[in-house]
Amino acid sequence: MDMKHKIFFVGIGGISMSGLALYLHKNGYDVSGSDITENEQTKMLKSHGINVFLGHKKTNILGAELIVFNSAINEHNPELVHAKELGLTIISRSELLKLVSREHEHVIGISGTHGKTTTTAMIGEIFCLAGHKPTIHIGGVSKNLGTSFLVGEKQYFITEACEYKDNFLTLSPEVGVVLNIDDDHLDYFKTKSNLRHSFAKFVSQSSFSVVFEGFLPKFAQKSENVFEIGKISQYCWAENVELEADNKYTFDAIFCGEFVGRIHLGVYHKHNVTNALFAVAVAKYYAVPNKIVVRALENFAGVKRRFEEVGRKQGVEVVIDYAHHPKEISSTLVGAKKITKGKLFVVFQPHTYSRTKKLFEEFVPCFDLADKLYLFKTYPAREKYDKDYNARTLAKEISKHKKCLYFSSFEKMKKSIQKEVGDGDTLLVLGAGDVDHFAKYFLE
Repeated sequence: MDMKHKIFFVGIGGISMSGLALYLHKNGYDVSGSDITENEQTKMLKSHGINVFLGHKKTNILGAELIVFNSAINEHNPELVHAKELGLTIISRSELLKLVSREHEHVIGISGTHGKTTTTAMIGEIFCLAGHKPTIHIGGVSKNLGTSFLVGEKQYFITEACEYKDNFLTLSPEVGVVLNIDDDHLDYFKTKSNLRHSFAKFVSQSSFSVVFEGFLPKFAQKSENVFEIGKISQYCWAENVELEADNKYTFDAIFCGEFVGRIHLGVYHKHNVTNALFAVAVAKYYAVPNKIVVRALENFAGVKRRFEEVGRKQGVEVVIDYAHHPKEISSTLVGAKKITKGKLFVVFQPHTYSRTKKLFEEFVPCFDLADKLYLFKTYPAREKYDKDYNARTLAKEISKHKKCLYFSSFEKMKKSIQKEVGDGDTLLVLGAGDVDHFAKYFLE
């Protein structure tokens, strides 16, 4: 890459930013960065000798030649402001991802509203088992790899492609994947039409695409270079889908009429059958042997915070999941009901006020399968407080037809749950913010 040698990451603790920082560090660049608080990613970077500042100060960027920032960083950030004053080169995370991708011969970009992290990790596992030594960029920590960013060789680059603020449009993959399109990030896209057209553009920028069934008639322009995945697809589909005794699914994977194999998934939930089919289609495009595909998907242990069983306390199974969109929540609760022996206790933290506002009417009924429901204060991310569309107002609306309690304190919420939870029950903690820490707090 034709870049400056000393690179500073503003918001280096993000899952993608930390991975890119590690990649550059391992490729000989002088990397440092800052974030508000310490987390698992900043600890990992420090273990590799990367300097991480806690807190954003203009003095942190002393000596830096290139500044990288992500979508969560405010334009008034003191490091960004000072970088502009100094006339330093400033690029976004997505622009850096583009530069990294261009160092690789084959680029595979996985997009979609739901499931892209898991599917990216699945594809990565297949290519690793096939001996391709890929570089893998995931929006979560793969349990198999033990990391969110695997620095491999320069032949294959497998990356999650996020649609927020059109970040994925910096990529021009050899294979572009669109798992699904659902109403999300409307704070940026404004309309459903804008959102869908961005995905269509992503497909047009891909040499070959693997998309969900029904995408072609509406969006794709290069249909001869697109495989559809679905129940009645002529390209890739599943037959004889069965729920086994371990509450995981087995199915026959069919690709272009060829029997790939009978796969017993290593992860829960029926939607992962569909995710696995996308992984099969990508693997077969690159001629990965069937036995490798089957073995990799059966060995796949999932991604942290994706229906992750984190512990048990007094007979209560504690599970955390990243679901933060109404459809993700509904799907997760359906799967959770299948494995719990007792009652299902659900804790949910809304992620951003704008998402709560745009999808308010969809959020209200999506918790119907929960036996007990608790809402924790909204994780604002990049947004300012909204008195009308926060966790408290959502809880109030849900309470009109289902009991729902609101909390702003881990301690008080824990005490409330402990009064009712019992042996055989499941505590499911949902959200993309910091609510996963409650699971650990509950287990203490």
